[in-house]
Amino acid sequence: MDRLQYLQVERISTRIRKYNWELFPHRHSDLFQIAIVHSGTGRVNFDIESRTLRPHMAVLLPNGVMHNFELSANADIDLMTVDADYFQFNVRQVVEAAAEACFVHPDSVAFDPQGVEWPALRSSFDNAEAHQNVARSRTRNALLAANLVAIISILSDQLSHAHLPEEKAGHVGLYLRFRDLVEASYASRQTIADYAARLAVTEQSLYRACKAVSGVSPSKLVQQRLVLEAQRLLLYSDMTVSEIAYALGFTEPSAFSRYFSERTGQSPVKCRARRLG
Repeated sequence: MDRLQYLQVERISTRIRKYNWELFPHRHSDLFQIAIVHSGTGRVNFDIESRTLRPHMAVLLPNGVMHNFELSANADIDLMTVDADYFQFNVRQVVEAAAEACFVHPDSVAFDPQGVEWPALRSSFDNAEAHQNVARSRTRNALLAANLVAIISILSDQLSHAHLPEEKAGHVGLYLRFRDLVEASYASRQTIADYAARLAVTEQSLYRACKAVSGVSPSKLVQQRLVLEAQRLLLYSDMTVSEIAYALGFTEPSAFSRYFSERTGQSPVKCRARRLG
């Protein structure tokens, strides 16, 4: 199947107007999204974090991230949606290994409207939008791919944390492979030794890679991912605390409550109360 059929650019303000300028929390399991703000203001919320939107800003929304937009009535925002696997394939082709990690987590980046990067980013979005509805052909696919590559290049250069020191760049590949395993297995309560064995590396090598790229240990990364999913389910689902505990691999709801409270400073019930206002 042609993954480029999943590349689409739309003016989000056109769609959001009928919902009182707010898109409600949702996530996409297999789609990567990039938004660019032309004018207006608002907020983008991803998982439990919130960022203010301003003109000349880009927002990265990787697949799996719970997110929503709250926009002013004059907001003008373009949203690109692309198959996540195809997006990451192009990231690996375009950017240095050290920069791959900047496309793993949701983020926002501001541009200088007087610089060359912002007009180039807008032009690439416009070109992709112009060609997305053209009859399928090798030429059309090549043009879409070229503009996607340009967008990835511009974003990777602009993100200040994309450039790790050279001595750390060699750890990115292992870190990303570990992150993929964690994403698939965080609820199975595997040990770090289990992860290292599946990656065919030593625990020490895995520890060095995670510390170099993310600044925290492998066990901390697994804990963070488990807590994040718990927060998502508490805030955005109707599952009971007990159902969430069992879904995340805990044998007792009380064990889940202790685990969650120790790592967030609040109980699951208090976390859920944030959603209820």
